[in-house]
Amino acid sequence: MGDRMANQPDNRTRLERFMDSRFVLWLKTNVFVKEMFLYILIAAIIFYIPLWIAIYYAEATGNDYLYGVGIAYIAFWAGPFTPTIPIIFGIAIFLKQLIKWIFGKRSDEK
Repeated sequence: MGDRMANQPDNRTRLERFMDSRFVLWLKTNVFVKEMFLYILIAAIIFYIPLWIAIYYAEATGNDYLYGVGIAYIAFWAGPFTPTIPIIFGIAIFLKQLIKWIFGKRSDEK
């Protein structure tokens, strides 16, 4: 909004103001980029680690109860009103920021 004069009224719609907001700009630069797909995939793998552990131990020990634990984990998080997708996106954004911070520190040391 720097190109608009301060004393003129803002005649844009609510949607136009939202699309120009800092939050949407942050989403466009951090979330809606091609490499974010890899981070989301890694985050989904991390999110489902209890499932992988339960299945691994079920295979290793032959304990069928652990298959049920893994299936119950999936059934719970696949149900309605669970924040699965926001949690996976949160993990992915955290991973991206962490990797950017780590590699930023290494490039500063050189």
